[in-house]
Amino acid sequence: MLYLLEPIKPWTPWYDKVFVYVICANDEQEARQLASNQAEAEGMDVWLDKNITFCTPVTDDSSRVILRDHRRS
Repeated sequence: MLYLLEPIKPWTPWYDKVFVYVICANDEQEARQLASNQAEAEGMDVWLDKNITFCTPVTDDSSRVILRDHRRS
């Protein structure tokens, strides 16, 4: 199953931090642990904490963009 992980409030300062993960995992706990293992300056613990981050299963079939990775030169 796919899971979308995001912070509840934007990180401040915003630099050197991950804002979105789209993870394929068996359950929410595994998705959170995989995100935690890849954390940057936001810290590993935030992805495990349900009070700081959302972890939403992507189960509906609505058309939408899940993730866009844009980098400026």
